[in-house]
Amino acid sequence: GRGAIRGAITRAGHLSGCVAVRGGVHMENRLICKCKNVTLFDVDDALHNCKTFPEVEKTFIEVQKITHCSTGCGGCHDKILDAISELMHR
Repeated sequence: GRGAIRGAITRAGHLSGCVAVRGGVHMENRLICKCKNVTLFDVDDALHNCKTFPEVEKTFIEVQKITHCSTGCGGCHDKILDAISELMHR
Protein backbone atom coordinates (compact mmCIF):
# COMPACT_ATOMS: atom_id res chain seq x y z
CA GLY A 1 0.00 0.00 0.00
CA ARG A 2 0.89 3.65 0.35
CA GLY A 3 2.96 3.05 3.49
CA ALA A 4 5.18 0.54 1.69
CA ILE A 5 5.66 2.89 -1.25
CA ARG A 6 6.42 5.85 1.04
CA GLY A 7 8.90 3.68 2.98
CA ALA A 8 10.61 2.57 -0.24
CA ILE A 9 10.95 6.17 -1.41
CA THR A 10 12.35 7.23 1.97
CA ARG A 11 14.81 4.32 1.97
CA ALA A 12 15.95 5.18 -1.58
CA GLY A 13 17.46 8.37 -0.17
CA HIS A 14 19.44 6.22 2.24
CA LEU A 15 21.15 4.01 -0.34
CA SER A 16 24.85 3.39 0.07
CA GLY A 17 26.91 5.64 -2.21
CA CYS A 18 24.27 8.37 -2.23
CA VAL A 19 25.75 11.84 -1.63
CA ALA A 20 23.80 14.54 0.21
CA VAL A 21 24.31 17.75 2.12
CA ARG A 22 23.47 16.99 5.72
CA GLY A 23 24.01 19.55 8.44
CA GLY A 24 25.77 21.79 5.90
CA VAL A 25 28.33 19.07 5.10
CA HIS A 26 28.59 16.96 1.95
CA MET A 27 28.41 13.34 3.08
CA GLU A 28 28.54 10.09 1.18
CA ASN A 29 26.26 7.44 2.55
CA ARG A 30 27.71 4.03 3.31
CA LEU A 31 26.43 0.75 4.63
CA ILE A 32 27.41 0.26 8.26
CA CYS A 33 25.40 -2.80 9.33
CA LYS A 34 24.96 -5.47 6.68
CA CYS A 35 22.68 -7.68 8.81
CA LYS A 36 20.11 -4.93 9.34
CA ASN A 37 20.91 -2.79 6.26
CA VAL A 38 21.70 0.32 8.34
CA THR A 39 23.50 3.21 6.65
CA LEU A 40 25.42 6.24 7.88
CA PHE A 41 22.38 8.41 7.07
CA ASP A 42 20.16 6.15 9.22
CA VAL A 43 22.53 6.69 12.16
CA ASP A 44 22.65 10.44 11.41
CA ASP A 45 18.85 10.59 11.46
CA ALA A 46 18.71 8.73 14.78
CA LEU A 47 21.28 11.11 16.33
CA HIS A 48 19.91 14.40 15.00
CA ASN A 49 19.06 15.79 18.47
CA CYS A 50 22.25 14.76 20.30
CA LYS A 51 24.75 17.48 21.07
CA THR A 52 26.94 15.97 23.80
CA PHE A 53 28.65 12.63 24.35
CA PRO A 54 26.49 11.68 27.37
CA GLU A 55 23.48 12.18 25.11
CA VAL A 56 25.12 9.91 22.54
CA GLU A 57 25.76 7.19 25.10
CA LYS A 58 22.12 7.28 26.09
CA THR A 59 21.03 7.55 22.48
CA PHE A 60 23.13 4.57 21.29
CA ILE A 61 20.51 2.34 22.87
CA GLU A 62 17.83 4.34 21.06
CA VAL A 63 19.78 4.08 17.78
CA GLN A 64 19.78 0.31 18.25
CA LYS A 65 16.02 0.34 18.91
CA ILE A 66 15.35 2.47 15.83
CA THR A 67 17.79 0.89 13.35
CA HIS A 68 18.42 -2.54 14.96
CA CYS A 69 22.13 -2.00 14.27
CA SER A 70 24.57 -4.17 16.21
CA THR A 71 21.80 -6.58 17.18
CA GLY A 72 22.56 -9.25 14.56
CA CYS A 73 26.07 -10.67 14.37
CA GLY A 74 27.61 -7.73 16.30
CA GLY A 75 30.28 -7.20 13.64
CA CYS A 76 29.23 -3.60 13.07
CA HIS A 77 29.47 -2.45 16.69
CA ASP A 78 32.77 -0.60 16.21
CA LYS A 79 31.59 0.82 12.86
CA ILE A 80 28.49 2.22 14.57
CA LEU A 81 30.59 3.84 17.28
CA ASP A 82 32.95 5.27 14.65
CA ALA A 83 29.99 6.65 12.70
CA ILE A 84 28.54 8.26 15.84
CA SER A 85 31.93 9.85 16.60
CA GLU A 86 32.26 11.09 13.01
CA LEU A 87 28.76 12.58 13.04
CA MET A 88 29.23 14.24 16.42
CA HIS A 89 32.47 15.94 15.29
CA ARG A 90 31.26 17.48 12.04
